[in-house]
Amino acid sequence: MVDRGAPWSANANPGRPGEPVGMAEYEWQRVAREIGSDIDSGRIPPGGALPSIVRLAEQYGVADHTIRRALREQGRIETLPHKGSFVVDGSTAN
Repeated sequence: MVDRGAPWSANANPGRPGEPVGMAEYEWQRVAREIGSDIDSGRIPPGGALPSIVRLAEQYGVADHTIRRALREQGRIETLPHKGSFVVDGSTAN
C-alpha cells in the first residue's frame, strides 16, 4: 500500500487574495491551481483534451477522486462521460 500522507499539501499557499499566506491547501486545490496555470499559459488550449483521470492521478501523485474533484472545482473543465475532460472555450462559455 502506498502512503499518500495527509490530504492537504505541505506546500504553503502562494497567497491568494483574502487568504493568509502560509496556509496549507488541500491536494485537490493544488491540482486545480496547477491545471489552471497550464490553461492560462496555453499549454492546454481552449477545447483541448486533458489526459485521462488515471494518467493525471499518476502525474500529480494523488488518488483519482482527488483529480475528479480538482476538475469539477476548477471551473474551466467539462467532463463528458466516456469521452474525456476538455477545457471549456471561454468565448462560448455562459
